[in-house]
Amino acid sequence: MAFEYDLVVIGASRAGIEAAIAATHLKARVALVEQDCSASKQSRSVGWLESPSWAQIEQAMQLESDQGKTFADLAALGVEVLEGCGQFSKQPDLGFEVTERWIRARGYLIATDASPAIPDIEGLPTTDYFTLETIWQHLASLHPDTPQDVIIIGGDPQGIRLAQLLAQWGCYVTLVVSSASVLLQEDPEIARLVQAQLEADGVRILSRTKVTQVKQIQQKKWVQAGHQALEADLLILATGRQPNLAGLNLAAVRVKADQSGLTCNSKLQTTNPRIYGCGAAIAAYSLTNLAIYEAKVAIKNALFFPIFKANYRGIPWTTAFKPGLARVGLTESQAKRRYGKDLMVLREYFKTLPQAQLQEETTGFCKILVRRNGEILGAHILGAEAREMISAIALAMRQNLKISALAELPVLSPAFSEILSKTAADWDRQRSQQTPFLQNLREGYFNWQRSRS
Repeated sequence: MAFEYDLVVIGASRAGIEAAIAATHLKARVALVEQDCSASKQSRSVGWLESPSWAQIEQAMQLESDQGKTFADLAALGVEVLEGCGQFSKQPDLGFEVTERWIRARGYLIATDASPAIPDIEGLPTTDYFTLETIWQHLASLHPDTPQDVIIIGGDPQGIRLAQLLAQWGCYVTLVVSSASVLLQEDPEIARLVQAQLEADGVRILSRTKVTQVKQIQQKKWVQAGHQALEADLLILATGRQPNLAGLNLAAVRVKADQSGLTCNSKLQTTNPRIYGCGAAIAAYSLTNLAIYEAKVAIKNALFFPIFKANYRGIPWTTAFKPGLARVGLTESQAKRRYGKDLMVLREYFKTLPQAQLQEETTGFCKILVRRNGEILGAHILGAEAREMISAIALAMRQNLKISALAELPVLSPAFSEILSKTAADWDRQRSQQTPFLQNLREGYFNWQRSRS
């Protein structure tokens, strides 16, 4: 039996749509299965907006109604869009059943999205609450001058940004996290500054605190957080996400998965070599740029030969926060464990930049981790335009450029990007201080030059 398609993409996530488009550019015949198995679609989160206004929130909500236009655009490119909820089938051969059709392809890409992880808390099922996906639609219906008492449970990065936004809009926000601090995935130095900024913005943070019970009395929500009973108008869950893999009948086609997502190798193949995964399907918390990168690697392997491996070195990450927050590569503790005394930590503060002083954006710093030979291991930027500047360091890492290349970067002045060259220049200064022979050699050279004049 001949294959109907070269590739079937399962899931209309951003990565799934980009994968379908990229495959058509390669002249492949592609089908995209929407895979909407929920009773109602989740509203998209707009936590990525740098500093959203009420008008921007309303505009982001409009994106949901534009889904039909997106599918029409895909159809115009030659992608067959199948709306509905389907599952894999192994009879008579590996295929996918959707809308009473059984379709076959040479390769399959699971690019489903993720849903909020709902914790097991006593009283939660009978209490009105919002998730990070649904709260924005509610906020758009509120008057911006109406302050609310808000409790956010969990330390999801988008929840951290939401806490900051609501506090800046005049709400009384309490953030309850079970960990010792916020943003555990970030560099500890960065996480401490983020927590200090949140508290300065008016967010009350209860760390190392477990929520054991919630209940609703009339319109108020009551939360038992540790030994404290908290009252709020709004209760928001920011307790992480879980991949949407239920109903795909993965076990029947020998695909392993757990609560964190699909089991994939470096080529993004699942345990069934004809089925690939990307984005939230293999890691519930996945940034869009990372998911799209994985999708591009996966479709090349699925359409041609499985020889391409995902290289996560130099893939930048960003967390919605103000000031900006972005990173790439290793954290300082990871680099120290791996390289020990060979590690050099370069640091420069935004307060030294003329542009930062002019725009009163002096909070934050740039930290670059390098080996003594100049190899870049990672970078962390907390400050204005962080998500824009991290790309330059990511490019340097992916091209195996040394830190000296950044030090010699001819940046415009005044500009925030000056912090890249200023931080990189710290490498030569530190190396000179740690190498007395080099210092003596330079001093001897200039003494010799002066003696000749």
